[in-house]
Amino acid sequence: MKIDTLFANFMGADLLKTINNHSLKTFILDLKSKDKGRVASNYGGWQSHDLSLKEDSLKDLIIEIEKSLVSFKEVLGLRKEFKLKIINLWANASGAGAINTPHLHYGSVLSGVYYVTLPHQSGRLRIMNPNADHFSVFAFMGGIENYIEKPTPFTINHIEFSGQPGAIVIFPSHLCHYVLPNLSNEVRISISFNTKCERITGTEEIG
Repeated sequence: MKIDTLFANFMGADLLKTINNHSLKTFILDLKSKDKGRVASNYGGWQSHDLSLKEDSLKDLIIEIEKSLVSFKEVLGLRKEFKLKIINLWANASGAGAINTPHLHYGSVLSGVYYVTLPHQSGRLRIMNPNADHFSVFAFMGGIENYIEKPTPFTINHIEFSGQPGAIVIFPSHLCHYVLPNLSNEVRISISFNTKCERITGTEEIG
């Protein structure tokens, strides 16, 4: 029997080698010392309010993120007059025991995280399979792991991203995700962002 893939998701990851992480770390920790931040999905960790997209300390990172977003234009099948653009971004500083609870990002096309610091065992990003609920019947029979010899993209419950400082990961905003507890005694520092589709202006090259 011929079997087709009906629906699919994706994730992109890269290492940005030109970003000054020491400078970003100083900027974020200084901001943290002046602003108590906000509570969203963060539990036990600090999250900034949305940062200005014109902030000098973020200029190089924003340029590199938007270069990375070009890779997703074909994946999404965007018309040539549109591009992906960052709409907001914020900083996270998560110390020992801090987690981010399960959530998704409404009103965004793609979301992502850039890791300024990522100490060993400081908490992996976990992205949930949106199709997993369709196999919930296995829960009544002792769990899907009792029946599946080798998980596939269709049956796996989740994936975890384990990067390094300078790593960036980008995924569809509708995918539920969370961050496991920071089991280290060091602070994990990251910058998260959301994107939207925007028409390319006359001064930009349409690729």
